[in-house]
Amino acid sequence: FRVQYYVENGRLISDRAARYYYYWHLRKQVLHSQCVLREEAYFLLAAFALQADLGNFKRNKHYGKYFEPEAYFPSWVVSKRGKDYILKHIPNMHKDQFALTASEAHLKYIKEAVRLDDVAVHYYRLYKV
Repeated sequence: FRVQYYVENGRLISDRAARYYYYWHLRKQVLHSQCVLREEAYFLLAAFALQADLGNFKRNKHYGKYFEPEAYFPSWVVSKRGKDYILKHIPNMHKDQFALTASEAHLKYIKEAVRLDDVAVHYYRLYKV
């Protein structure tokens, strides 16, 4: 599945399954994103994604290494901040998303992800003829 047209508002995608696949396409794009001046956005995106994937934060269930940072952050963020830093700070951000349904978390993720300069774009190779 590849997105042909990007939308800023996920509510424009009325089909729930299509919105879910759109979310997953953006998740994949975010992992390759290089917007170094918007580092805080990746932390917010990870919090939305954890809420969508795991539901509400539960202290007895979500502790320690309850997710893989590489699945939620571009590799440059993991290298710069380190896994320990991410695992220490993201649980509080995940906790802040309490009571968001998976669908609402998907919508928030979409809205924030398309703000990154290099996520909602297509790259085409140009050839000299």
